[in-house]
Amino acid sequence: MTKVNQLSFETQIVETSSGPMAVDVTEMRSGFPKLFCVNGGPGLGHESFLPGIVRLHSLFDLVLIHLRGEGGSCAPSDGRYDLDTYATDLTEIKEKLFPSEKCGLLGHSFGGFISIMTLSKQGNGFSFSILAN
Repeated sequence: MTKVNQLSFETQIVETSSGPMAVDVTEMRSGFPKLFCVNGGPGLGHESFLPGIVRLHSLFDLVLIHLRGEGGSCAPSDGRYDLDTYATDLTEIKEKLFPSEKCGLLGHSFGGFISIMTLSKQGNGFSFSILAN
């Protein structure tokens, strides 16, 4: 467990079709909805959510994605950095971690574009979205 701004995260590596992705997950509490958080950037890292994300943890279990080529995630195996690849990554991570749960999706700045692409292609695993800039 890593502790950042009063939040404890466990980093998990999730295999996707374009390579391994790192995901930081807060402690999963019974009855709390999951909120996938996609940061701005590229290159910004989900640390840009701090310290504001701490308040959201009172309402949600948080799943923070290390985007392709950032943090603990590898570059895409085919070298593609595009919205379609990011959306596929996000959908595959959601399906591997919480296949039967409806989850929320928070996209900030560039993460908002990724969220919109994800919802337009395969959004049935998400019950709500928050777009912020």
